[in-house]
Amino acid sequence: MSKNLFLSFLSIVVLLMSCSKDKETPKEIKTINLPPIVYKDAEVPNNLKMNQLQYLSSHNSYRKHTDKEIYLFLNHLLPVASELFMEWQYDHVDFYTQLERYGVRHLEIDIYGDKQGGRFYNRAGYTWTARDPASHIDALLQPGLKVLHIPDIDFETNYYTFIDALMDIKKWSDNYPDHLPVYVYIETKTATAGDFLSGLGFTKAENWDAENTAEIEKEILQVFPREQIIKPDDIRRNHATLREGVLQEGWLTIGEARGKVMFMFDVEEFSNQYKQGTPSLEGKLVFTPSKTSDPDAAFIKRNDPFASDIEDLVKKGFLVRSMIGGVSEARSGDYSKWDTGKAKGVHFLSTDYYKPDERGGKVAGWTDFHVFLDHNSYQLNPITN
Repeated sequence: MSKNLFLSFLSIVVLLMSCSKDKETPKEIKTINLPPIVYKDAEVPNNLKMNQLQYLSSHNSYRKHTDKEIYLFLNHLLPVASELFMEWQYDHVDFYTQLERYGVRHLEIDIYGDKQGGRFYNRAGYTWTARDPASHIDALLQPGLKVLHIPDIDFETNYYTFIDALMDIKKWSDNYPDHLPVYVYIETKTATAGDFLSGLGFTKAENWDAENTAEIEKEILQVFPREQIIKPDDIRRNHATLREGVLQEGWLTIGEARGKVMFMFDVEEFSNQYKQGTPSLEGKLVFTPSKTSDPDAAFIKRNDPFASDIEDLVKKGFLVRSMIGGVSEARSGDYSKWDTGKAKGVHFLSTDYYKPDERGGKVAGWTDFHVFLDHNSYQLNPITN
C-alpha cells in the first residue's frame, strides 16, 4: 500500500469519525483523587418536568485512549495526517464513576452489530507494531452488539459489549433508585477502516438489517425491565403523534421519571429504518432524532450550541443536545460553547471534560478546562423555568 493511498484512507476515516489533530502520545487519565460524592437528585421537586432541567453529558462515554503504539505509528508514518487527530486526545472513566462522582446523567455509546461473534476479536492495527492481531478478549468472541469507536485502529473501551455497558448503568441505578432519569444516546455505526483497506485483515461492519436492529431492543430488555424505561408511548400518551404529545402535554414529571432510563438514537438514516411502519414510534423503546415537523419529533440534535433556533426549540418543549466542550476547549480554555449552551437552555450539554485533563497546567498547550452544573447532576433550565 502506498503512502498516498494510506494518507487518503486516513483522511476519509478521520473525517467520517469527526477526528482532528494532535501530535502528542496519548496518555491515560488517572483519576487519583476522586471528588466527594455529591448526590442531589433526591432534592429535585417531583412536580418539575424532565425538560425543566439541564443535564451533564459525556461524549463517547465508553472510550479510552487510543492504543499508544498504534497512535505513535500513525503519527510517525503520517505526520501531516496527525494534525487531524486532536479529538482522539481524551478518555473516560467507567459509567458508574461518571454517574456517581461527576453527576453525568447522559451517556453516549457507539455500537456495532456482531451476529456470530468474533468480528472485532482481531485488531489489524496491531500488525503495524509487530504484534499478534488477536485481542485475546473472550467477550469479543460472543455474539451480540459491541462497543468501540473505530475497529482495528481506535478500539480501546471500558466496555466490550453493549450489555456490559448497560449493566454498569443498571448497577448504579439500583443503588440510587430515586435518581434523575439517565439518558442513553446510541450511535449505530457502520464505518470501518475495512471500507477503504482490503486484503490487510481490516474488518468490515455488519449492516443494520432487521436482525441487528431488533438486537438493540432485545439487549436493552435483557438488562432493564420495560417499566424502568421511558418510552415514546409514555410521552405520546393518547395523542395522534409523539410530536403532539411533546408540544401539547409535555414530558414526564421528575416524580414519574425517577429511577428510569431513556434511550435515544443518534443516526438519522438508521432511525428512519427503525421507525418504519411506526411513524410515532408506537410500541418502540428508543426515541429517534428528527425534524421538528416529523411525527416522532421529541428530541432534536443541534451539535453546535450557537445554532440560532435552539431557544425556540427549547421553548416549544423539545429536548435538545449540543456538544459544548472537547479537546479544542481543553487546550484553549474557551468556555464560550458551554456558556452559550447553558444560556440557550440546551438540555444535554455534551463534553469530554467533566473533569480536567491531567496535562492541564503541566504540559504546554493544555488548560484545566472542565465543566460542571450548579447542583452536580442537574441545573434548572433558564428557558423552561
